[in-house]
Amino acid sequence: MTVLERFLRYVQVDTSSEEDRECFPSTEKQKNLGRMLYEELKELGASDVVMDEYGYVYAKLPATKGEEGRKTLGFLAHMDTSPDAPGAGVKPQITKNYDGGSIVL
Repeated sequence: MTVLERFLRYVQVDTSSEEDRECFPSTEKQKNLGRMLYEELKELGASDVVMDEYGYVYAKLPATKGEEGRKTLGFLAHMDTSPDAPGAGVKPQITKNYDGGSIVL
């Protein structure tokens, strides 16, 4: 699976939050993307793959052979999206050779 294919799968997961909720995450569906990432990291050979009760996903990837002495790198991102825009039914589109003009949605 290519990086683009993965990204297109991720953006279709409804991770909308709810502002009036006091729990964390504010919706259970926010964990759906975390579960997807958890499974993919395991399939990719990551070690120590964990998803905690809040939906945070942690994993370790080995260094490139011969580069083990390099500094450690971390990737951080939040997985929820604003309730101001619809999170369900997202149909991403690829615009190739974008000329800077309007993109009709």
